[in-house]
Amino acid sequence: MTKDNVALRFSFFVEYQISDTDRFLEKIDVFANSYNIFVAAEQLIHNLSQIYLRRTISQIESEELNEKRNEILTEIPEDLQKELRDCGIQIVRLLVKDLTFPKSIQDLFAKQLEAKIRSKADLENARTQVAMARALKNASELMKGDENIKFVQMLETITKIAEKGKHTFIIGDLAQNAVNLKKD
Repeated sequence: MTKDNVALRFSFFVEYQISDTDRFLEKIDVFANSYNIFVAAEQLIHNLSQIYLRRTISQIESEELNEKRNEILTEIPEDLQKELRDCGIQIVRLLVKDLTFPKSIQDLFAKQLEAKIRSKADLENARTQVAMARALKNASELMKGDENIKFVQMLETITKIAEKGKHTFIIGDLAQNAVNLKKD
């Protein structure tokens, strides 16, 4: 169980060596498993390693455990080495292979990761929209007093009005246009 009481399964790899043959033969009953004298040694190593690994894992929050999987056993615990040295055994390497959370916890982690990715995407979209709004505001400030823009806007307005029916439009100075009409 992790520090926040989430149960999990783990597997690990242990590489060991017999460092003191006399002590090993003295502590391990070689006649109990005559077909393989290392069964008792491997069982002892497995059980003791598991105790120490469980102790280490119980100090880490479940959310941090996968990130810290390579840091769980940077060093082989000295207490474990001492207990095994008393049996003539030395651990050379101890590595965590797999950490497996229950399906419900895996689903929660997946949802949490999805929410994290989605929030990053939403933040990026918001940044893009703010930048676009700034660019439009700056462009509108530049075009605010431009006579050409005003003329184009007027033409667009006239085009919209003209689409709705037959109209007569007089463009330019009204007094000058009235004089020109009287002449014709």
